[in-house]
Amino acid sequence: MGDEMGEYDLYGGLPPFEKGSATSLAAALSVAGTARAQRELVFRFIASMLDYGSICDEAERRLNLPHQSCSPRFRELAQAGRIVVQGKRKTASGKDALVWVLPVFQKKPAPVQLSLL
Repeated sequence: MGDEMGEYDLYGGLPPFEKGSATSLAAALSVAGTARAQRELVFRFIASMLDYGSICDEAERRLNLPHQSCSPRFRELAQAGRIVVQGKRKTASGKDALVWVLPVFQKKPAPVQLSLL
């Protein structure tokens, strides 16, 4: 499962950062060398969870990644279409979080049955 996303096509060749923020740009530059490996690690973890998927909180704990490293990798994967939202689940602290799965595991809504009166 190679990296199907061009290296930061969405961000001008850099990891995601807030335009106009020097500190955000500095942070992006500081992780440029490791972000691709982290993204693939996160992708493989989500893939391993099959249709159960993963929330960012679970990936952070399982992969021993700080939130500031893991959350941007989820965003990159989502923007590239490599993961999609499947629903919600509670984090370890009890907050709602999005569950992400590979597109192949995304459940399709049941067809709506229209009845005639």
